[in-house]
Amino acid sequence: MMNQKGAKFSGFSAKGVDFLKSLKTNNNKIWFEQNKQAYQDYVLQPMQSLVVDLSGFMLTIDPHFEVRPDVGKTISRIY
Repeated sequence: MMNQKGAKFSGFSAKGVDFLKSLKTNNNKIWFEQNKQAYQDYVLQPMQSLVVDLSGFMLTIDPHFEVRPDVGKTISRIY
């Protein structure tokens, strides 16, 4: 299944993993604001694709599951 931007989940890139590793030691608003674009490109967009790809299956388990690929819905806030 494709997300709104047409991307199918294919995993997280090395840049996404590097972002998350860096976040572990820089978990503060200033660092995040400086790296927000990397978060959007390498973490949020792939996560949205993953949510979209899993949504059909999740709805077969329970048709009331929240499956919108949005922060605050199926995706937790980063900080």
